[in-house]
Amino acid sequence: MLPMMELIRNFVKKHPVLVKMKDTKVAKSVKDHMNQRYMDGRRAQVQKYGYEIIRLMNHVRKEMGAEIWIDWGTFLGYYREGKILGHDYDLDFSTWRGDEDFHQKLKDNVLKHHVQLVREFSLDGKVITETYCYKDILFDIEYYERDEKQVWTYSFDMADGTKVEQTMGKQVIRGMNLYIFYTDALDFKESAFANGVKCLVPVQEEKRIVELYGKDWRVPVKDYRWQDLKNYEFHGFKQELTGWRIK
Repeated sequence: MLPMMELIRNFVKKHPVLVKMKDTKVAKSVKDHMNQRYMDGRRAQVQKYGYEIIRLMNHVRKEMGAEIWIDWGTFLGYYREGKILGHDYDLDFSTWRGDEDFHQKLKDNVLKHHVQLVREFSLDGKVITETYCYKDILFDIEYYERDEKQVWTYSFDMADGTKVEQTMGKQVIRGMNLYIFYTDALDFKESAFANGVKCLVPVQEEKRIVELYGKDWRVPVKDYRWQDLKNYEFHGFKQELTGWRIK
C-alpha cells in the first residue's frame, strides 16, 4: 500500500484537469483536508489498538529476555499523562543493537503476531530503525548503540541529494541527512501505564524525558518538530543512509 499522499499524487497525474488545478488554493485546501482526515484516522486507531501493541512488545521482550523499552512520544505519554498521547499517530520502541542473529530473532518474533514490516532504514548496511504495521497502526523499533562511555541512536530526514525511486511496490530511498542523539548509560525498570499495561522504561525517567524533549516537556506542543530542539549532533548528508518503505 502506497502512502496516502503518494496515492493522491498518482490520482492527480492521471487527470489532466487536476494537474492544472493542483497549485490553486482550492486544490491545496482539498489536499490538506484529505491529509488531515488520514492523520485523524491514524490517531483514532492508535487510541483504539495502541495498548495491544504495547502488550505485544512487552510479550516479545520477555520471550526473548531482551531490553525493549518505550521511547520518544510513547514514553512522553506514559510519563506526562500516564497514557498514550491523544494526538499520537504511531508508537515508539527501542532496543540495543545485537548481532545479526538477535536482529533476525526479534524480527521473527514481532512478525508472528499478525504484523507487517513496512519500512527499514540502514546506515553502512546496519539497520538503524524499522517500522511495523499492526491493525493500520505504525510502530517503530530503533536500535541503540553503546560503548564504555556513551549511548547513541540515530534520526534522519530528506535532503536535496536524496534520491527516491518506486521499485516493485516499494519506495526506495538513497542518501539522507544524518542526526545522532547521545546520552550516557541507560538502565531500565518495568513499569506500567495508568491502565495497568506494562512496559519497560528508563530508571531515570525525568532525566531521559528532558534529554528527549527539553525542559519544557510538560507543555504540549501541537506541531512538534524534533529538529527544532537541537539536542543532537548533525552529521550532514550521508550517501550510505538508505532505506525503503511501502507505507
